[in-house]
Amino acid sequence: SYKVKKTYDRYAKIYDFLVAHPLYRRGVEKALNQALAEIPVPKEILDLGCGTGLASEVLLRRFPHARLNGLDYSEEMLKVYGKKFPNSTILIGNFNTREILSFPRKGRVNLENCFDLIVSTGALSEYGEFDKALPLVYSMLKENGHLINVENRDNKLFTKISEFLWSYKSQKMESLRDACKNAGFSDIRTIETPGSLIFTRYMKYVVIARKQKHN
Repeated sequence: SYKVKKTYDRYAKIYDFLVAHPLYRRGVEKALNQALAEIPVPKEILDLGCGTGLASEVLLRRFPHARLNGLDYSEEMLKVYGKKFPNSTILIGNFNTREILSFPRKGRVNLENCFDLIVSTGALSEYGEFDKALPLVYSMLKENGHLINVENRDNKLFTKISEFLWSYKSQKMESLRDACKNAGFSDIRTIETPGSLIFTRYMKYVVIARKQKHN
């Protein structure tokens, strides 16, 4: 929504500072690496809801030869992202409306069957309208491509604070898993990454889903 976009535009220049807590970053990296170990090496990656690129940093370390693409709804976040990842392709748009354009020139792009891997950390399952966003994600993946979604586990204190600050509503792992099935995904797996510290317990469940190859 426009409210969400303005919130992220406002905090873009200090966003990396806001998420810089090492336990938070370590939690994201741990969950993402655990999921990435279960999929084939991708050639073309989309960081969906890329923000300033926390997930992209992990992706490029693991797959240095992959082509990286970043998609976000906030122009200000994408400006920061572009400086950090100058060799990436940058896209702007709302995955709930399918209005996705190149950035900064904002030309129309065809993204069907483009990506081997689409990763979302704190975007798809927080801001996604599943009946709209997941069919789009499915269409953007190549056959046998994978979606990886990393989301917060239910930690009442920190989840409620985060939902208030960033204007979202957390979705349960079971809801996303069922929505992936309804969108046509197969081989849907889930991972939970428990931690003994409050910030790692605050993060992480992962849903991995594959776009099946049609015979």
